[in-house]
Amino acid sequence: MDKKGFTLIEIMISIALLAIILVALTHAAVVIIRNNARFEHRKTALTLAQEALNSLSSLSYTSNLLSDVTTDTTFLSSPTPDPDGDGNVYILDKDHNGSYSSTDINDSGDAAKGIDHPSGSNNYASIQPIERISPVTYYKVWGIENLTDMKRITVVVYWFEGGSTDIQHVHYVSLTTYKRRP
Repeated sequence: MDKKGFTLIEIMISIALLAIILVALTHAAVVIIRNNARFEHRKTALTLAQEALNSLSSLSYTSNLLSDVTTDTTFLSSPTPDPDGDGNVYILDKDHNGSYSSTDINDSGDAAKGIDHPSGSNNYASIQPIERISPVTYYKVWGIENLTDMKRITVVVYWFEGGSTDIQHVHYVSLTTYKRRP
């Protein structure tokens, strides 16, 4: 007696194997998509950091944007968005309105660690420290250190992942350059 076709057990085993393979492929696809998003965020942050560094480097050596506001260079030695480690970044657009206001965090402890931002909204406008590139907001801070016959300029661009503004979800890139006295 010739039987053609598959038994119920063979079909169930085939379906189970197919389900395992599909779950593995789905997981791999999710990981790849997540990593691509992280790489894209990092690429955007690097572009923004380079633009800010170019803007700061093009200023005159005596520009107030290149003034050294502190002698504590913790930020410049080990740049992070939170050099004093208190869980707040120096300036955070907490209300996500694209500008700094009284409801935003202004962490003077971080400022004392060497993060340099000029006072006055006109100066901020020239560098654009906040940029929203949907759906992520990127924040720029920079530090200036006066050295003998040059200034060290460090720019940090940071962003938060997962919609949280918790310091544990912060990612950042930093770039440094030097500007010689003319």
